[in-house]
Amino acid sequence: MAHFAKLSENNDVLSVNVVDNNLITENGVEIESKGQKYLETIHKWPAHLWKQCSVNTLKGTHLSGDNSKAFRATFPSIGFKWNPTHNIFTRPQPFPSWTLNTSTGEYEAPVAKPPAQEDPANKSPIRHYVWNEDTKNWDLECTDVFSHIDADTGQDVYILSE
Repeated sequence: MAHFAKLSENNDVLSVNVVDNNLITENGVEIESKGQKYLETIHKWPAHLWKQCSVNTLKGTHLSGDNSKAFRATFPSIGFKWNPTHNIFTRPQPFPSWTLNTSTGEYEAPVAKPPAQEDPANKSPIRHYVWNEDTKNWDLECTDVFSHIDADTGQDVYILSE
């Protein structure tokens, strides 16, 4: 199945739709313009506001391990942005000082984030860092923090203990 992001005029991702590969394939090759025209007909949304994306691409990496197949940096969700200059999808820029890595589609802080520090007794993180846009640096937060990877975004999610 092929996936297409529906965009606003401001390049915001509004939804992601699925199209049967048979509808957009010619001689074994997916043709984006065929999918755009199909979606325009079905949804009455302009063809130029549909962009093909790959569910198998995340942060510039293809799930197969063959990164030559990585397509448009990352698979978008509602709220992501289409970057027409670089032909990629991105999350919104979290802070003005962060810059876009056009290979991964991720924004990066101007200073590398220090690693979380673990409590040796229970292996849970006891210190983590939050970005401070005023100082353009990471601030240490000393609290019990538990983390997990968000299945939708692949990002670390931190939960502060009570």
